[in-house]
Amino acid sequence: DVKTIASASADTTARLWDAGTGTCTRVLWGHSAPVTGVAFRADGKAVVTSSADGFCKIWDVETGALTLSLAHSPGTPVSAVSFAVSQDRVVSAGHDNTVRIWGSAGYEAHVLRGHSREVTVLCLSPDGTTLLSASADSTLSVWEAAREAAPRLLFTGHSGAVTAAA
Repeated sequence: DVKTIASASADTTARLWDAGTGTCTRVLWGHSAPVTGVAFRADGKAVVTSSADGFCKIWDVETGALTLSLAHSPGTPVSAVSFAVSQDRVVSAGHDNTVRIWGSAGYEAHVLRGHSREVTVLCLSPDGTTLLSASADSTLSVWEAAREAAPRLLFTGHSGAVTAAA
């Protein structure tokens, strides 16, 4: 049952909407550049945003309060963000060519390196153990989420930036 919808905008805000009425219930201010991604935590009580300002921010859905700010790569855009299934981790991907996994207290648990250009897409397996990233370098990489290691699999064949994957 979807009660809240989240959106991200180039106007530097994210918004929370009542799914039944279409009314904006919260405006999430705090980024200094366009908001590039938004995702709900599995329990629906928090939302994470990513921005071209290089930060990811976690917000309380009920109050709209900013609860944690993560510096992926300040000044370098973050292109995608998601909560891991375990709910205590955030995964972000950016124009610094990395995927970063964050612990619940905001510490950087792992940095996954392997792309030669900005990471454009980030997907997590349903059980949270595997990550898929895609990049402007024309590749897709499969990673083990619990380890800071080289990609487990690398897919090549596109002649341009990969813009979506699932």
